[in-house]
Amino acid sequence: MRIFLASSRESISDMHKVARWLETFTHEPLTWDEPEAFLPGTYTLDGLMEISREVEAAVFIFGEDDKVWYRTDESLQPRDNVLLEYGLFAGILGRERVLICRKGKARTPSNLEGIVHIDISDGKIESARGRMQAWLTRLDKNRGQLSHPMLAREYVRIVTDNRRILDAEYRERKYSAQYIDIIGMALSGALDELATDESHRMLRRILFDNAQVRLMFLAPTSEYAKQRAIEDGDSVEQLRLRLRGAVQRSVDVYVRLKKLFDNEGLKDKNRMASTGSFEIKMTDFCPHFTIFRTDNSILWGIYTASSMGLYSSVLQVNTSHDALFRQLQDHFNSVWKAPRLTPGADESYLVRFHSHTSPQLNEKLIQEMLSDT
Repeated sequence: MRIFLASSRESISDMHKVARWLETFTHEPLTWDEPEAFLPGTYTLDGLMEISREVEAAVFIFGEDDKVWYRTDESLQPRDNVLLEYGLFAGILGRERVLICRKGKARTPSNLEGIVHIDISDGKIESARGRMQAWLTRLDKNRGQLSHPMLAREYVRIVTDNRRILDAEYRERKYSAQYIDIIGMALSGALDELATDESHRMLRRILFDNAQVRLMFLAPTSEYAKQRAIEDGDSVEQLRLRLRGAVQRSVDVYVRLKKLFDNEGLKDKNRMASTGSFEIKMTDFCPHFTIFRTDNSILWGIYTASSMGLYSSVLQVNTSHDALFRQLQDHFNSVWKAPRLTPGADESYLVRFHSHTSPQLNEKLIQEMLSDT
């Protein structure tokens, strides 16, 4: 499970300690201070709402952060924003999926006193680890059972009714993710960006930041192109022309990647520890969906007979809904691995790069696609 953790700055070491416990229990912690938690230019509250839709549980550290006066007595209590965030996540995920870890004698509001918490004070660590493991085991057992109506609504949500307005979001998601899978009709936007970005931002992430990228679009020779052209109100030749343009763009991307690879001296294997992978392939099959996966989130849309894919709705599903996320990911992998239908066809990859080899170009297939009439 992916689990969000929050604390004050004063309690950040306790938060990281609990995060390490989660890792030993084979779960994925997301702490508030990780760069991917809150993207630049976003409001904190919007970011918290987004995170609440991407995780299955949350842990809040209630430490002795601030001195406050309660009636006539001075006491210590958790930071006020931690209390606020606890309420937000409890309201969305359900109370049983949100855990309080208290250290010391931090005072909490009276309406939270009845909620069972875990004491992570010094001397109680082993007991705390055991109780946390029991909490995680219970959540795993009940995985997929929705405990709150708001959580049910947020498992899958409509992001937009028009995919074109998400171009900027697509770009930003790519730049912060490690695993990126995209399948679409021609991938014109993604390929144009890779082929023209003067900063080589995405290509540098592949070479130096371990980004793993897979792109797939429809082969110009696919029989499905005829059906899709009719559905789009386009001519078959116009669609095939766009698809051949995607093949040419793939060549342009290869040239840039190869030049960057050679110029940076990456033939030296000692420099390739953080190098990722990159592959562009074609499919002869109807993709059914446009899929844009970045790490634990998938944006997806359906190809319909009534409108072009660019103007169709986009939905989002996260790993918090295991079944649907897995089905979409399995669909992508099945199309990715499927052999080409064209008799005697060569391999379906156009460009291929893995950390141990120089970028490769499938010249035979590219010549076949670009010379097709």
